[in-house]
Amino acid sequence: MDEGNGNGIHQPAAVTTAVTPPALTHELLAWVAAAARTYGDVVEAWVSNCARHPVWDEARAGGLVRVVGGHVVLTPRGEAMLEEVTA
Repeated sequence: MDEGNGNGIHQPAAVTTAVTPPALTHELLAWVAAAARTYGDVVEAWVSNCARHPVWDEARAGGLVRVVGGHVVLTPRGEAMLEEVTA
């Protein structure tokens, strides 16, 4: 659903972690942690045009992953979330 911004241009509704099941987020974090992944690898494997599966966008927006030198790495927050789920 779009949200109007008052000037006739509609912006997409904000993506929230409530959209992506925690299992998908955990799967992404575990996949990134398992081996060196380039940004291209991640985009090819995880970017979706489906509004129901925005796991990559949510992980970035939530501060769980970041791109460093062309590689995707877990942030301390992402590492903590991965450890929390696997504990």
